[in-house]
Amino acid sequence: GGGADDLRLIQGVGPDEEKTLNAKGVYHYDQVADWDAGNTAWASNLFGAPGRVEAEKWVSQAKVLAAGRDTAYSVLLRAARKRAGEGLGASGAAGTAAAAAS
Repeated sequence: GGGADDLRLIQGVGPDEEKTLNAKGVYHYDQVADWDAGNTAWASNLFGAPGRVEAEKWVSQAKVLAAGRDTAYSVLLRAARKRAGEGLGASGAAGTAAAAAS
């Protein structure tokens, strides 16, 4: 229910992954947080990368986000987006988020 969560706050979920997940009915952190091994295998295979969801720890990140808390990545991404809104531009924000996440 309600508006969709910003699944891109899960490290490894970009705009394309978010659109694909939404098209499959996945809109909320709590949905991802409840995934079992079968669901994570399904999602990894959906993106053509077996083991990807498990390796990128989407479920554990989603649990934190579903509880209303931030992950280290979501803090960095939110800060990069804020800076982008203050004049860095999209490429500066993406580069900053990528550099900070590594």
